Amino acid sequence: SKPTGGPFHSLWGGIFGSAFCCHQITKTFECLFKVFIKPMNGKHLKVILMDGDSTIVAAVSLIWLEAHHHLCLWHIFQNPSKKIRHVMNEKAGFKETLTNCVLKCEDGDSF
Repeated sequence: SKPTGGPFHSLWGGIFGSAFCCHQITKTFECLFKVFIKPMNGKHLKVILMDGDSTIVAAVSLIWLEAHHHLCLWHIFQNPSKKIRHVMNEKAGFKETLTNCVLKCEDGDSF
């Protein structure tokens, strides 16, 4: 079970909810995010992992002004497969080098 306090409390992430949106426009996501603020006791997100969809990014920027947006690892690895598939297939070791850069680099210098 998840601890409610102590030294590891801040290390626990969480999924705060899910919803289906028929109209995937910024206004829809803005309304949806406002709904989530109440059960979160008015607290605002500090970090949000997303797919980089511009409508979601815009809505997050309007509701959670100081939230840091990050792509989730799944999307980070999907983008090269879609955008530069030819490089990934033709260049020996490229996929392994990319994986090492993403997963093992801890700062800008090692990247």
